[in-house]
Amino acid sequence: MKIFLKKTVSFSALLMSAIVFSQIGFGTEILEPTSAFDVISITKDSYSSKVKTISSDAFRLTSDCAVIQDSWANDFETNTDCWTVINGGDANGWKSYPNSEPGGGATSYGIQYGASAHDDYLISPVFTVTDFVSNRLTFDARNSSTSTAEIIDIQVWNSDMSLLLETLAAGVTPGTAFQTYVYDLSAFEGQDICFAFYIATTNQYYIFIDNVVVDSATSLGIDEGNLLSDFSFSPNPVNALLLIKAQAPIQSIIVYNMLGQPVVRLRPNTVNTKIDMSGLQVGTYFVKVSVNNTYKKVRVIKL
Repeated sequence: MKIFLKKTVSFSALLMSAIVFSQIGFGTEILEPTSAFDVISITKDSYSSKVKTISSDAFRLTSDCAVIQDSWANDFETNTDCWTVINGGDANGWKSYPNSEPGGGATSYGIQYGASAHDDYLISPVFTVTDFVSNRLTFDARNSSTSTAEIIDIQVWNSDMSLLLETLAAGVTPGTAFQTYVYDLSAFEGQDICFAFYIATTNQYYIFIDNVVVDSATSLGIDEGNLLSDFSFSPNPVNALLLIKAQAPIQSIIVYNMLGQPVVRLRPNTVNTKIDMSGLQVGTYFVKVSVNNTYKKVRVIKL
């Protein structure tokens, strides 16, 4: 689709351009998210209102991206639609590179060393975090050197990048072979977020990102007992404090009421923790616990 606009664009000029555009027979339509369209200038005869010239110096724009509502993936092979690069430091910012290393595709996104400090972000599309749909982030990363290794942080931001919600991991330093990293996003369920690969190093070498996937971790359903393979919880029924013990650090805990609404969120990152349920109403609740990137949900009775 092509839209013909005047070079000096105001709201009234935009309307006039749309009228001329319609008059010359191309029709109009509503742009879908991420639709590409060309913008070129026209000159109109002030007396006859006929189009005199149409420029050949078109430039291409893309409409805004829609918020992703499902699981998604990007290996940077065919496109980087809705990814954003912010380069606030050295001139060498995030960009695509050919890749021949096992574990990655033909193209990876990477960043090159610079004599000045990086202050650079590779930012994902905005998506809604949904339980059992899009609450896990997985990606592969590698360095070109271990002696001059690049270091990145994995950050979660709100949809317009105005608020840093959490740093999922700081100082991530992969080896020279692609390594897979997995992060739990369940603490952000119901929110529109994006994540960023942030780098602030100086004069290191190269680091590459590939095979980004946002999906859901395996759910093992509701366990009616008090002992699971990865963690135990007690007492049940509970009056005030629910004690949870795990064999590995607990990544996240979310307590839901019977309407499916989250009423308690925790990210303890410890093997033992307590949930204060004293302020909750009497009734049945579901406690979802993430251990080793696997979700398990248990039913708890609050007295």
